[in-house]
Amino acid sequence: MIGIVQAGEQARPDRFTYIPMVGLLIAITWLAAGWLKLWPRSLVAMAGVAHICCGCASRVQAQYWEDSLTVFQHSLDVTGGDNYIGHHQIGMYLLENVPDQFPQAVEELLISAKINPDYAFGQNNLGMAFIRAGRLEDARTHIERALRLRPNFAEAEANLGSVFFQTGRLADAISHYQAALPEAGFCGSTLQSRRGALHAGGQTARSSGTLRGRIASQPRCRHALQTSAGASANPRPRE
Repeated sequence: MIGIVQAGEQARPDRFTYIPMVGLLIAITWLAAGWLKLWPRSLVAMAGVAHICCGCASRVQAQYWEDSLTVFQHSLDVTGGDNYIGHHQIGMYLLENVPDQFPQAVEELLISAKINPDYAFGQNNLGMAFIRAGRLEDARTHIERALRLRPNFAEAEANLGSVFFQTGRLADAISHYQAALPEAGFCGSTLQSRRGALHAGGQTARSSGTLRGRIASQPRCRHALQTSAGASANPRPRE
């Protein structure tokens, strides 16, 4: 908390100042109380000026916190062009919130990956963007790199499963969907994707049974169970 030991990827978060600032603020308060006894009128005037300055500074800073885009754009402005996190976050914001700026989102993710090719989350999210663009080979390249950098990366496993599913490699798709299942946050979507791959391969009974078995071992996947029940009642015709 005091910043002596780095915790996480960030070096100096604001929260590292919370506890250390307590002592400084107490000291400033006691000092101001002593000055108030000596120069009551001048100190009151100085406090008024300080409040006005703080209000103006807060108004300026609030503009940078309008949304995630303005926050990370400001971070690029003050840190220079080699801020791969800033480019990555801008790319993800555009990707998820501004559909008509999809090319710009991909460009930002590409810049991030070029600055730091060893950032696993950036490689995976760039791959996800390429999936949406239909560039499956490019997607596979970046997602596989993400998995080399971060083994057992559930989201990347699920995305690679999606690439293989769309290219008709159903066995590989099922394998990667299976690898993503231990991550509870992806259980619902991944179980459904795995069921779809099994179903496409003509293994309808196995898909329903496997889905229910997995949910039994991961109780938080209630939505997947409900969807499975509906799909089992209305199975798709085989080609």
